[in-house]
Amino acid sequence: QKTFLGVLIILIPILITLLITNNLIKEHLKKGVLNNITALAEVYEGQVYQFLAMSKGRALDFASDGFIRESLQKIIQGQINTGQMNAVEPLNEHLIKNKMPLDKTIYNIHVISLKGMIMASTDKSAIGRDVSKEPFFINGKDAVSVTEFGANLAISAPLSNRTTGKPIGILVNHIHLSELNKILIGNFSKESGALSWDKKKKQETLDVYLVNKNKLIITESRFMKGAVFKQIVDTPPVDACLRANK
Repeated sequence: QKTFLGVLIILIPILITLLITNNLIKEHLKKGVLNNITALAEVYEGQVYQFLAMSKGRALDFASDGFIRESLQKIIQGQINTGQMNAVEPLNEHLIKNKMPLDKTIYNIHVISLKGMIMASTDKSAIGRDVSKEPFFINGKDAVSVTEFGANLAISAPLSNRTTGKPIGILVNHIHLSELNKILIGNFSKESGALSWDKKKKQETLDVYLVNKNKLIITESRFMKGAVFKQIVDTPPVDACLRANK
């Protein structure tokens, strides 16, 4: 009994030390992993912001186009018939031939009056549609904005009269949300010249996707097939992002 008691007296501190050390190692490893994930998240966040900034810059560039502004002014003033062609058709052709090729991420361009009527578009079937209640129209009246619009992003920028500078309408570039997948799977980094763009492939358990304000996945997931606009992600981190901006 004395021997057994002596062994216990020796072993108990050792066991306590091992448990404390093991917990410290676990916490250290956990902290390291979380730091790495945070760093990765910030990298992807930065690339998403970079993509959106480029898209906003493109919309502002298009909105400064003199031909677009003058054509919209003619349409608004009712000077449609010129004896040969009206102002709508040349503007449609200008958008299709001279603007669309400048950015492959854009699949549609609308030119909208201040009343919310689509006056010209690369999608001719959309001309005459009333979009006055759409967020992309409301948000784009005063400044360039990015709005989630169904499975798309709508990049809006105000149009002004070339002479007076007064607002005359809004230009909207539509981009498929799937373009953001290119960022999350590494193609954006690859096209930018990053040598380690495929490093994520080596991380078999890593999944990166975007969630909207309604907690719905809006980009593809590696492990949840067919989840886009169907799968709700109601987790503490998502909740902290939406409620507390953390």
